[in-house]
Amino acid sequence: MAMKRPVGKPRYEPSISDKATVQNLAALGKSQEVIASCLGTRGISVPTLRKNFAHELKNSQLEVSAMAMASMVKGLRNGDAWATTFYLSRREGWSEKSALDNIAQLTIKRVIGVADSEI
Repeated sequence: MAMKRPVGKPRYEPSISDKATVQNLAALGKSQEVIASCLGTRGISVPTLRKNFAHELKNSQLEVSAMAMASMVKGLRNGDAWATTFYLSRREGWSEKSALDNIAQLTIKRVIGVADSEI
């Protein structure tokens, strides 16, 4: 008896490379349609993407945010200037312009001899 050939597309088998692609594109906020089109040799369907990569689609953005925050906290603990500047500018409203404005005002006060209470 002759063996029957399977009908339809072959079953999709996710690769390690596809998993990394899904994680990276999901972390960037790309749509599931875009992500699915980048997988396999010709892309896969969105339902196949959801079936094989539910965890990556759900958690990638959160995992990347956690890694970024861990790096920021490490930089802050080490006293790295980039981390301090970034944290203060994003979380506390500090900016180089406001800091320079404050320095300029203090310099002008010293040059003309004006006390803070006189302004």
